Amino acid sequence: MSEADELLDQARTRLKEAEALLQAGLYEGAVSRSYYAAFSAARAMLAADGTRTKTHRGVIQQFGKSFVRSGMAEVRLGRGLAQLHRRRELADYGTGHAIVKAEADSSVALATDMVQAAARYIGQ
Repeated sequence: MSEADELLDQARTRLKEAEALLQAGLYEGAVSRSYYAAFSAARAMLAADGTRTKTHRGVIQQFGKSFVRSGMAEVRLGRGLAQLHRRRELADYGTGHAIVKAEADSSVALATDMVQAAARYIGQ
């Protein structure tokens, strides 16, 4: 199994976790796992092209350069990945702001779109 395939499997697992947490009303956890699903999906797409990055910011930036700017991925996915990163930091480390259901819902929806885009790109 290729690295891209392994990362896509990881993204799918993290998406299932996000969905379960959303159903349980655990919105911070759902946002966090949604980000990691989208992040793994982006890494899978980059790996399929032989690109590796060392940081979360690096993955987000390289995804934008390699896929969004080239038109191979929708702009909303690039922006959404960055937004999920900010939400995840707020969910995991923030104080004074509770993640609400609407944020968790949109996070899971965006992660779903990212995983589907990666599956199409990789051919799974």
